[in-house]
Amino acid sequence: MKDNGKKEGKLSSSVIIPCFNEAGNIQECIERVPTMGRFTEIIVVDDGSVDGTSRIVQEMRSECKNLRIISYS
Repeated sequence: MKDNGKKEGKLSSSVIIPCFNEAGNIQECIERVPTMGRFTEIIVVDDGSVDGTSRIVQEMRSECKNLRIISYS
């Protein structure tokens, strides 16, 4: 049962973006994540990319405080 939106503003969410060699796409993907609720955490899970994907995400972290990265490289 929906609470007429009263709880929606209090909720937060986490968006997980798995990736591998997505240097050409990762920035746009992150930028397209909408704000959902009070706080939206974005977690990029890089599965050992060798094309600079992790570097791009790391650089974006200075502007995007809700962005995290887990890198398996």
